[in-house]
Amino acid sequence: MIKKTTFYERIRQALDYYKIEPSDLALLIGASSSNINAMLNGKAGVAYEKMIAISKVFGLQYYEFGNPKVEFLDYNLLGQKTREVIAKRRENGKYKRDLTNNLSKKLDVLIDKRNFDIPILASQAFAKMKVTTVGNKSTEVTNLLRKSPRNKVIYALDIKMGNSLVFIHKDFYETYNKMKEEELKKVLKK
Repeated sequence: MIKKTTFYERIRQALDYYKIEPSDLALLIGASSSNINAMLNGKAGVAYEKMIAISKVFGLQYYEFGNPKVEFLDYNLLGQKTREVIAKRRENGKYKRDLTNNLSKKLDVLIDKRNFDIPILASQAFAKMKVTTVGNKSTEVTNLLRKSPRNKVIYALDIKMGNSLVFIHKDFYETYNKMKEEELKKVLKK
């Protein structure tokens, strides 16, 4: 009996073959990580356009990519952007989720120690945590701050610094949210 390989399985095989994460593929095709994960878990379909985009990332036509008899291309034959993403993943290693909630606990300590009484960027908060776990980064701090229960006490100011949100304890939100960008920059540099 011949085993039927689905397009989803081929995506998973390609991720394993090139040792990249679903988030890497999402970046390469301009989709969200949650969309790629939903596809891989069979909770979202793969539209024809997405099949073409995914196949193109791996240097194949969609009908080649979907054929389990067609071997994946050598790294050197892939497009430049794909090679860059693969190289970055090799450099950074596989993403490891912090199952100990170490980051959450350290963030809660910072909140309890009143580090958010003045405006602070997620990257600044992350640096203060002195996290040694591989894979943690300041974007995870932003995600934790934007979710319950922390978003009930820590707010994001209306002004951003570049692409970064500026966070503040709710008791000081009104004071700092009225500041002009230049004033806020001075406070953040302290």
